[in-house]
Amino acid sequence: MIQEGIQLSDNTGTIVLGSNWRGLLAEACLEFGELDLCGKTLDEAEALQLKLGEGLWAAEISRLRGSLHLANNDTQLSERCFQKAISIAKEQKAKSWELRASTSLSRLWAETGDRQKARDLLEPLYNWFTEGFDTVDLREARQLLDELG
Repeated sequence: MIQEGIQLSDNTGTIVLGSNWRGLLAEACLEFGELDLCGKTLDEAEALQLKLGEGLWAAEISRLRGSLHLANNDTQLSERCFQKAISIAKEQKAKSWELRASTSLSRLWAETGDRQKARDLLEPLYNWFTEGFDTVDLREARQLLDELG
């Protein structure tokens, strides 16, 4: 359905939020193991960002690219993408995107045995927030911090 919506939008010449919709499609593709389509969709999202000079979704697209690399068992590329996503989010002062990317990177570090490094990255960022603790991103960050001890 997301693909159909993107196609209909593209057919009308609408390009507003094109990278966002492709990011949502890429996330769904990851969820269902459609890794080739995920990669193609992220390529399209990045191309649209460049064409339009659109950076609103850049951190999330980079985080999703990291998740794709992780699904393909490439932890080094995954880590670089997560770090790039964090850097973009910091530059944009986009704390929610920073939290999402930091949670992804912290989870990767925890799984590869660097639990303290994971905690050191995530805890101060989590503590920056003063509200919204019922959101999915903050609940996931809290759960990971609890697991890290």
